Formats: sequence, structure tokens, C-alpha cells
Amino acid sequence: MKLEKQAGHTLYLGDTSVENIFISEYMPEAPGDFVKVYLACLMYAERAGEISTSEIAKGLMCSEEDVEKALEYWSRAGIIRKTGEGIKFLSLREQLYGNGSGKGAPTPDSSRKLMNDERVAKMFDRIEQYTKEYLQPTQMQTILGWLTDYDASCEVVEAAYKYCAEIGKTNIRYVDAVVRSWTGKGIHTQEEIDELLENMDRRHAVHKRVMRALGFTRNATEAEREIISAWVDDLSCSMEEILEACSKTSGISNPNVNYVDSVLRNRKNSVNKGASTNKIMDYYARLREQAAEDAAKRRREVYAYVPRIEQIDGELKDSNFELTKALMSGGDSSVIRGKIEALSAERDSLLTENNIPIDYMNIRPRCRVCGDTGITKEGARCQCYEEVAELAANA
Repeated sequence: MKLEKQAGHTLYLGDTSVENIFISEYMPEAPGDFVKVYLACLMYAERAGEISTSEIAKGLMCSEEDVEKALEYWSRAGIIRKTGEGIKFLSLREQLYGNGSGKGAPTPDSSRKLMNDERVAKMFDRIEQYTKEYLQPTQMQTILGWLTDYDASCEVVEAAYKYCAEIGKTNIRYVDAVVRSWTGKGIHTQEEIDELLENMDRRHAVHKRVMRALGFTRNATEAEREIISAWVDDLSCSMEEILEACSKTSGISNPNVNYVDSVLRNRKNSVNKGASTNKIMDYYARLREQAAEDAAKRRREVYAYVPRIEQIDGELKDSNFELTKALMSGGDSSVIRGKIEALSAERDSLLTENNIPIDYMNIRPRCRVCGDTGITKEGARCQCYEEVAELAANA
């Protein structure tokens, strides 16, 4: 008896397989349009066919530039690889748990050595202190990948997490970019890190961009730098507002910073009532700190009320660490996974039995959209910014 399954002849009537790791680990953090491009290209890759960037853009009703940006994003994320012939989709399971040479996948021998290194254990502890969250096995594995792939030191990784925590950007992809940037500059020691942070002048980029928008190739003078900095610090202008004001100089014979200054000051209906950007960012930092303190307080309450939950959290932390070691050494992780599942189930049951919400001990930011950073995942100013600016001005 011959069994057959009818093969689909039309691409759009078929199915596209998407790894759950992509959905759970990569998709939540990615811009929506980038996810669209990934899924569309994955569909075409199922048939290993030829397709141009313009065709993809047309099908998604976006620009070719958006498609290129999306592919570059996924390439940096390490889940696709650009080749001379086109794009190769990588196995996420192999990238995270396999023995390949992909980013974040050290060899078993190097992994065992790193996981048994006391400095690495201390690094993980400090990272958890900065993020105020327990590291998951996939996160630990990615971090170990930085030590091998980027030749990063534990000091650099710790400093990167501390720096990102201070600006409210502890997303592992954001930290990855920081670590990659620092190691690319040859930064390895604490002294080099301190010097780098001291020399990071964020205003320099703003000054340079404004002068370019005004048609100048020279650097800004000291007086011009003071005026431009005031737009950001005193008027709380966004870069979009500044560049839009610069465009108003196209109708005058002598474009200059003073003219832009008058445009911004006349237009600005000081929603933030004079609060500087630094003051607003400090207020956001206080909101994040308060949210973390409130979560810690709720955690202490739960631990005092149900002591077993504190024991479980400690066991889960140790088990996640052991799971990471097992995954990287190629050993059998089924027993550890079973233990983690059992502990998690027991924890949820205890919380439910005692009428405690499952997420009661989680950090609860005032704004769920930006996580009390003022900036959305897409890099835009959050809708809560003006409200926080007013609170900061009155604080």
C-alpha cells in the first residue's frame, strides 16, 4: 500500500515553520516591521527560491530600505547569516544549545571552564544585582558567548550591565551592542572603562548633527555649543524638534545657531516648565529605583508569609545555573529541567493557595510601555515623557 501526501504547488497555500525560540526570545524585543520581514523571508526560504529585496518590500508594503534594515538587524542578532548568494537562516536551537560555532555558543570545554571560574560566578551575581532579576540559562549562555566571541573581560560585561541599568536599558540585545562596541575599541580593564565613560560626551553628537543640518562642515564654537546644549538641557527639545527648527533656516540668507535658538524658544510652550532633560532622566531613574524597592518589599512580605517560597527561589536560581552548565557541556539536562518545572509549579501553587498574584513580586514600572525609561523599544520618546517632565519640574 502506497501512502502519499499531496504537495502544495502554491507557496501561499503552504505552511512556514517558525521555531518557538524565535517567538519567545527574539520576537518580543524586535520592532514589528522587522518581524514581518523575518517571517516573509523565512517563507520564501522554505522553497529556497530567488527573490529580490524590491519584491519583498512590495509584498509587505514597505520600502526596500526597511527590508535592508531588518535583515541587518537579524544578522546582528545572529539568527541569519549574509552570504555571497543571499541569506541563510540559522537554527536557533543549534545557536543556543548546539555545538556549532555560532554566536553565543562556546565549545563544551570552554563552557565548563568558564562556568567553573569563580570570577564568572561573581560576574553573574553582580549582573543580577544590577538588573534586580535572576538570569535565565539562555541569558547566561549569551553572556558567556561575549567572553569568547568578543574576548570581553568579566569587568567589561559587569560595567556594561551597570551602565545599561543606570539608563534603564538592561535588554540583553542592548547590552550586547554595548559590550561589542567597547571590546571593539580595545576596552578590557576597569581603568580603560572608567576613561571611556569619562570621555563619552553625548552632546558632541548633537553639536555635530546640528552644524551639518545648517550646512556647516566646521565644528561648533564654544558659544554655539552652549546654545545647542541648552536646547536639550533647558528646553528639553528632542532631536526631531531641533532638526525641524534647523530646516526653517532654508529661507534666510545666513543660517545660524542664534536664529534656530529664537525659533525653538518662541515655539516651545514649556510643557516641562523648565525641567532639564537631566532632571527628567533623574526622575525616571527614581521611578525605576522605587519600583525595584517596592518589588523587593513585596518579595520580603511573601517570604515572611510563606517561607517555602524563598527556599524555592534560591533553589531555582541554583538550578538555572546548573542547567546552563549542563547545556554547555552537552550533558543530559532532563533531570534539571524536571526539577525546575517541579519547583516552578510548586511556587505557583503556593502563591495561588495563599491568594497571592503570580506576578506579585515582579517589578512593576509606572509606565509599562517604556519601563520608566522615557524611550520606547523603537527608540522614540514615550507618551509618558511630558507627564513625567511636569512631575520632575514640580518635584
